Amino acid sequence: MMADGSLFPRRHVFGDYIHSNVSQSLREGKITHVRSAVVQVEKAGNRWQITDGNGDATEADILVIATSHPSPVAPSRLATAFAGHPRFIADATKPDALAAIGEHDRVLLVGNGLTAADVVASLTIRGHRGPILALSRRGLRSRGHALATQEPMATSSRAGENRV
Repeated sequence: MMADGSLFPRRHVFGDYIHSNVSQSLREGKITHVRSAVVQVEKAGNRWQITDGNGDATEADILVIATSHPSPVAPSRLATAFAGHPRFIADATKPDALAAIGEHDRVLLVGNGLTAADVVASLTIRGHRGPILALSRRGLRSRGHALATQEPMATSSRAGENRV
């Protein structure tokens, strides 16, 4: 829950929501999902040219950078020191990763970004009542969302194929 009382959905809930909104467009071919690493992006007149790791190029009228994070990886010193310990959870996004945490257990979260928020939300739903301490890996506090809508980097009124 956010400070203003609004709810922040867990990632899988948000993923289900996005899927339900784009699945019809995927089936109809309005959106094409290309799974590839982008190696170059260039502005070509009023369009964008995106080149992938295979050398294939895609042109677009609008470019949206919508990257995600890979699955969490424990800092190497922690991973080495606690590898195999039943109370060390290196990736809290795996199914049943939080099952070993008891209702009153003390929990230390290393990192305080969105994954930490997901863990706190998941523990709360499971009835966890013990203390939770979150430490930032870089000495930072979590940053809130922008108060104002951010403008896109570039747009064009030309219609074209949407590629995701």
